Order: sequence, then C-alpha cells, then structure tokens
Amino acid sequence: MDSVCQFVTASSIREDIVRLLANQPQPTPKLIEKLDACRSGVYKELANLKQRGALAEAEDGWQLTACGQLVTDTIARRQATEAFLDEDIEYWQHHDLELLPDQFRRRLPDISEYDVVRGDMPAADKHVSAFVSRIEAGEEPDVLAPVFVRGLDDAIPDDPNTRVLVTSEVRDRLLGTVGSEPERERAFLNAQVRVVSADFGLGRTARSLCLVFPSRGDGEWRATLVSETNAAIQWGEELFEALWADADPIDEPEEDSFELTGRRGMVGRTRSSDSRSPY
Repeated sequence: MDSVCQFVTASSIREDIVRLLANQPQPTPKLIEKLDACRSGVYKELANLKQRGALAEAEDGWQLTACGQLVTDTIARRQATEAFLDEDIEYWQHHDLELLPDQFRRRLPDISEYDVVRGDMPAADKHVSAFVSRIEAGEEPDVLAPVFVRGLDDAIPDDPNTRVLVTSEVRDRLLGTVGSEPERERAFLNAQVRVVSADFGLGRTARSLCLVFPSRGDGEWRATLVSETNAAIQWGEELFEALWADADPIDEPEEDSFELTGRRGMVGRTRSSDSRSPY
C-alpha cells in the first residue's frame, strides 16, 4: 500500500483539498465551490482522505489531522523547491553544492527569490563586481572568501565587527607569503579573520546575500547568486555562524607552507602558477 504522502500526491484533487484545509477547517460545500472538480469527485476524495487518516470531520467542517498537516507541509516544501529551481534551472544544472552543509542545502529553497549574475562577455567580471560591490555597500558584512578576489580586500570594512572566513591559500596571500607585495599590510587588519576549508563563497550584509558555487567540471567561478529576501539574509547569517564556530583563528604559516584547502580551480593554484583569474 502507498504511504499517505504518496496517496495524497498521486491526485491533484487530494493535493488541492489538503492545501485548502491547511489554514482552517472548511465545510464540504465551500470545498466544492473552490475546487476544480465535480461534486461526486470531491465527496469521493474526502472519504478517501478520511479513510487514510489525513482528514477528520468537525462541527465547522473538514480539518487536517496531524498526519494530514505533515503531508501538507511536505507538499509545500516540494512546491517551494520547484519554484526555487524554476527561477534559473540552468544554474542549478551546472553548479556544485557538494560542500554546502547538508542542513543548509536542504533549506536553500527557503531563500525564495534570487538573481544569477553571470560573467558573460563583454562584461566578463560582472559576477565578481556583483559580489564585491554588495560587500562594499554593506555594514559589518560576513564574508567567506575561498580564493583571493582582487578588490575584495579593499571592499571589506577594516573594522573589528567585520568577520572574514578565508582558506589557507587566502591566508598565505594576506600574510605576504605569496608574491612580493606585503598584502597583509593593507588587507582588513582590524577585522576578525578565521581559516576554514570551503569551496564556495558567501557574502552577507543586512541587505543582501551573495553565494558563489563552483561550476561542475572545472570548479571555476562563473556566476554569483544574489538574493535580497529577509529569508535569504537570515539563512546566510545562520550558515556563516555555523562555519565561523568551526573555523580556526588566523595565524602565521610556517615558511614554505602553502597549504591548499580546496579542490579543482575553485581555490587551488600552485606557487609556480600565479595566473590571476577574476576570482
């Protein structure tokens, strides 16, 4: 026998019934009025849903049981995921969520509306500018930078309330162990900085959330996801807090210790290869 969830989702009429009952009980005539189905079909599915334990009859009409409410919540999550993917299905077909913590990946559709800024010609760095400009415009931003981004060090406020997560590759650049320029001397000296292993980028301010996921195959940064919904900002804050709690305080690396913590082109370059991508 099918599960209750499978039974409900196998019929559009059943799904519509539980959706209409999600907020308050309703009598049969009101349901018939709202549903795109014949009267006999509505009566039949009400009886079926009652038999499966999803509905119960009360004085003011039909109402969801606890079982029915949980099924309705599952349907709502599925619909939210479908709507989220439909915003830009091509992006999710070609980008990697592998290292996003499971509990946050499952909640990703909660951010709802978003735009994807791509680095297409002739504006090849448009996606980088979208990330950097929002960090620069925000107050007390939280930033996860898996690789050294040109311009990001200038954009991040040099303030004790600013928090920055970097990979060991970025740490080495900031401490001046890569190249001749002492970049640490000019890169957010007063901010709180910790080292983390990550293959995605994050920039959260009070007004926006920017996410960078690597392209599948080559791991490059080719697009920036931007959302300004309250849910997105809250999601980003919670993700950053979780990463921050597990990160290590920044310290001076040992001589010749160029430790890479990422994979593929997303974060990894060797000492001998200093090809500067926009990322």
